[in-house]
Amino acid sequence: MFVFNGKCDRDGSERPVLCIASRGNERLAFFDEEELDELIRISDRLEGYMKLWEVKADKNKEIADRRRQSEIAAEDRIGVDI
Repeated sequence: MFVFNGKCDRDGSERPVLCIASRGNERLAFFDEEELDELIRISDRLEGYMKLWEVKADKNKEIADRRRQSEIAAEDRIGVDI
């Protein structure tokens, strides 16, 4: 992350802007002071959504693992019958 002076869309004045970039220096997001304040305001809600997403991702992984195990077991049974 780094901060630079960017031009305001409204009046063209320069204002500090936070830039989030990848390790390859690809710029991913820009936030001015107003946007950062809003992001901070909703950060608790975003954190809650991320936790819910993690729980859902874990459940989906468990389901996929069980499916794969069932498919492997079914293939093993077919191989024994031959």
